[in-house]
Amino acid sequence: MKVRWLVTLVSWFLALAVWGIGVTSCAKIAALLEGATTEEEEEAQKEAEDLAKQLEELRKEDPTARQAALNALREMKKLESLPAITRHMEDEDEDVVIAAIRTLCAFAYVPEKEPEEREIDPEAYQEALELKRKTTEVALDSVLRALTHPSPDVRYWAVTTLQHMGLPPGDEEQRERVRRRATEPLCARLRDENRDVGTIVADTLVALRIAAAGPDLIAALKDPEPQVRQQAAFGLGELQVREAVEALIQALRDEDAGVRWRAARSLAILADPKAEEALLAALEDENLAVRQYAIHGLSRLPGEKAQATLARLNREEFQLAEQAIAEEEAKRRKKL
Repeated sequence: MKVRWLVTLVSWFLALAVWGIGVTSCAKIAALLEGATTEEEEEAQKEAEDLAKQLEELRKEDPTARQAALNALREMKKLESLPAITRHMEDEDEDVVIAAIRTLCAFAYVPEKEPEEREIDPEAYQEALELKRKTTEVALDSVLRALTHPSPDVRYWAVTTLQHMGLPPGDEEQRERVRRRATEPLCARLRDENRDVGTIVADTLVALRIAAAGPDLIAALKDPEPQVRQQAAFGLGELQVREAVEALIQALRDEDAGVRWRAARSLAILADPKAEEALLAALEDENLAVRQYAIHGLSRLPGEKAQATLARLNREEFQLAEQAIAEEEAKRRKKL
């Protein structure tokens, strides 16, 4: 933005000269331009000094100082700090490691933008993409190792960082490499003893469209934590794992309503005739979302029993169910 401002000022200066504006006026503008350049240089010098100071703080024995430096570097988002941040993924202090992985996570996060949004500040957008690319290049190995760190907080942020690295925008080849290398270690962490870690792993496997995770997601339907079962039931439909139909039918009887409606949703997506009886039974579920997705699932099946049952439904009830599902899916897509 500052560079563009200077370019604009130069253009004005030249235009004034061409139009024959007095020498005194041009001299004033030249002085203004010189002052702006000096200000730019001073700001750049200050940023360089701040970066050097934080990198020096990282070398201190006090873990609190190292943690504070990493938090400061997270806000600065400078490519030059990447090697030092990545080294502290091996720090002996757990809080320092958490600060390091959270900083890498912030570096790897670039939200997708519409073309017109990118044009607001294309230079900043390209800088963010380059920071993500370089972070993935430098830190991927360290982030993958962090998946087995003793601290659940470190593991949680490592999974989140991998999700950011593997999602658009950015270099497709690099993102595919992230997905390929992360598949096996992420699947292993589905069985993490920490509920939050297991849940974010299931979410990441789905977000990165890792179809090879199907068998592990099926197994996760038996996880003791309902949040993990919910994500697994949801993901099996998103990834269209057809081998999951029987397991999803069983999940329709889960004690947790969140698991049941996600299982009904996935069965509706898969539209397998083997689910007909289970979806018919789900019409009696106490949970409204389960009943709505059961109606939607039956509407996608060709079986006579399914169609006859739908024909007996109140037309308004059917339309309300379909409308509710359409609205819910639209909201979900908007969040992605």
